[in-house]
This record gives sequence, C-alpha cells and structure tokens, in this order.
Amino acid sequence: MSKNEVIGTCSCPLCQFPDQEIRVSTNGKPYMVCEECGMQLFSRQARSVKLLKERIGAKPVDPVAPKPATPIPVPKPAAPAAAKPAPVPVPEPKPAAEKTIFDIFN
Repeated sequence: MSKNEVIGTCSCPLCQFPDQEIRVSTNGKPYMVCEECGMQLFSRQARSVKLLKERIGAKPVDPVAPKPATPIPVPKPAAPAAAKPAPVPVPEPKPAAEKTIFDIFN
C-alpha cells in the first residue's frame, strides 16, 4: 500500500465494495484504488477534486502549485551595421604610348 495520507473512505463506484481509502497523491490530488476489483479513481480537475472531497467529508488539501513557466528570452535582432559606401575604383593611369612618326602631325 501507498504511504500517502488517507483523507477519507467511500464505496467503490464500480463494484460497491465498502470503505475504500481515499488518499492524497504527491501532487496533492485525491485518488482511490479498490482492493476488491482493482479499479483506480483519479481526480485530475479542480471540480472533481472538490466534489470527491465534499462527498467523503475530507478536510481540504491544497494541491502542490505548479511552478510558473520561466519565459524563454527571445534574442533581439542585431541592429544593421551602418552601410559603408562601396569603394570607388581608382582608374589606373594609362601607360604612355610610344611616339611614332605620325605623332608629329598632332
């Protein structure tokens, strides 16, 4: 048997076997396992937890509150770098042409 705290008893809803222990799970929610037929009854939502506890006259047991989710930081896009002007190509000086006999006419 489990070592979880017994908060009350009730008949099994399936086989009607009397005095089945209602226990509190490690997350603070009530559950029952019938010793006769083996049916397992788990309360998962707040409303079913409340109704089961009212039915058996159990003292309120606060379930363990889940830890709030830690937000994942979203990386900010890097600021665009200042656009540098494209380098202007420097024209290479033309090599001096050799003078020919026809250059005297210019």
